[in-house]
Amino acid sequence: MINFKQISSGDSSATVVEPAEVMRLSILHHAQSIIILHNHPSGNTRASHADIQLKKRIQEAGTMLGVPLDDYIIIAGYDYVSMRSEGLV
Repeated sequence: MINFKQISSGDSSATVVEPAEVMRLSILHHAQSIIILHNHPSGNTRASHADIQLKKRIQEAGTMLGVPLDDYIIIAGYDYVSMRSEGLV
């Protein structure tokens, strides 16, 4: 890992993440790939429709710019789920 950046902070139900900002920071730090990590305050590790849509948008942007998405991890309490291990990345 070469860098860690908090891009967004939301409330208990949503946050806004712009794939352009994710890619801007990735390129700025000369990233070879990225891992997205966020929490679900609800305690549910299941990826929501919004999570999957965001993952797709970031993955597409990364493919176009040569910065692939290695994983998208959701943390909920003491549990987590890796979209890569679920076959979604």
